This record gives sequence, C-alpha cells and structure tokens, in this order.
Amino acid sequence: MAYAERDWHAGIHERVAHAKERIEHGIRDGSLTHHEAKRLHGEFDRILGDIDRMKAEGRLTHHDKERVHHELDRLESDISKLKHNDERRH
Repeated sequence: MAYAERDWHAGIHERVAHAKERIEHGIRDGSLTHHEAKRLHGEFDRILGDIDRMKAEGRLTHHDKERVHHELDRLESDISKLKHNDERRH
C-alpha cells in the first residue's frame, strides 16, 4: 500500500466522512440554511481538492498531514458554529 493511501486511511478519511455527514445532517434537520450549507460544501470541496493534489504527488508529508488536519479542524468548527446559530431554514 502506498504511503499516501496509508495516511488517507489513518484518520483523514474518517474525518472527511464525518464532516460530510454532519453537513448533510444539518441540511436534513434544518439546522443549516441553504446559504450555510453551500458555504460549508465549498470549504469541504476545497479541502478534498487539497488532499487530491497532495496524494497526486505520491505521498503526504508530515507538513501536508498537519495542514489537512488543521483545515478539517476549521471546517468542524465552522459546522458547529453554523449548526448552532439561530438561523433556521423555513
């Protein structure tokens, strides 16, 4: 198994899947507005694009992994803030 694939399966993949599910759940239960969901999907897609570019280079460096985890931390924070604000879809 390639180095990048081990990294992908050693935490990053799970965090990506969890973030995606939290966004989708927020859409389904109305805790995210259309605008908020669109913003979060954009942030999510940007992170996936970064990961794809890093994986295309053949390996994720320690710095790459730290950067991805930092971006995922920020996304998780944004999801929490938006899901728990007072705006609701009508």
